[in-house]
Amino acid sequence: MWTGERQTTKMRIKYLEAALNQDIQYFDTEVRTSDVVFAINTDAVMVQDAISEKQYGNWLLALVTLAVVPLIAVIGAIHTTTLAKLSAKSQEALSQGGNIVEQTVVEIRVVLAFVGESRTLQSYSSALKIAQKIGYKTGFAKGMGLGPTYFVVFCCYALLLWYGGYLVRHHYTNGGLAIAIMFAVMLGGLGLGQSAPSMSAFAKAKVAAAKIYRIIDHKPGIDRNSESGLELESVSGLVELKNVDFAYPSRPEVKILNNFSLSVPAGKTIALVGSSGSGKSTVEEERESGERKRKHA
Repeated sequence: MWTGERQTTKMRIKYLEAALNQDIQYFDTEVRTSDVVFAINTDAVMVQDAISEKQYGNWLLALVTLAVVPLIAVIGAIHTTTLAKLSAKSQEALSQGGNIVEQTVVEIRVVLAFVGESRTLQSYSSALKIAQKIGYKTGFAKGMGLGPTYFVVFCCYALLLWYGGYLVRHHYTNGGLAIAIMFAVMLGGLGLGQSAPSMSAFAKAKVAAAKIYRIIDHKPGIDRNSESGLELESVSGLVELKNVDFAYPSRPEVKILNNFSLSVPAGKTIALVGSSGSGKSTVEEERESGERKRKHA
């Protein structure tokens, strides 16, 4: 438990550092804000669940049940692969639902102003219905995985009852030893059958870790922590935009800025006035982007 907590804590820190160092357009095209929160709160817990108490085994039970290990392994492999695919789809659906809720809460005044409550509820309900359908499939897959496992275990139980009785009848062993072996194999088989939830934990952790390390391993176009680049000897304080055209990568067909120019002398304060979506925030983002590009030129 302590090792799992320590490793996931480091993973959370690296993930947040990587997310904060990404470019603005990365969150417009690749990752949503809710995905970052979901990864830190949920995906990291799944990884911790897999690398903590799930990594425990008893070599004695594994040795006793060696005869059925190949069959159990095949069933487990099919079971784990199926659960991994369903887990990825379920997490994506839940993430979409969380994103809808987060955006609604943050912009609750806008939602109420445009009477968008019903539409928001429909979107959230649709995301949950997708997750619900995947949950049904996951439950069916777990049943199909555990069913054959228990079938194999109890077939071994029946075989040992028959063979143990044969050995006792012909005086090759005594009843106590036969019963002991029978229950040892039965409990070992049940233990392997009950390991399916742990396999599910590994499958979920694999999907969650892939999402976390996708951001950790992504290299931004501008490295904020780099010391290299052109250092200006003096700064006049003049901020100027000339003939700027801009559209967000997620909606390239919609122009936010079209041949926009702005000049702000040093020491002056200006105000950008306009309706929502007219590009006020975009002007500030472009200015900050230009500052970072000059620092790393």
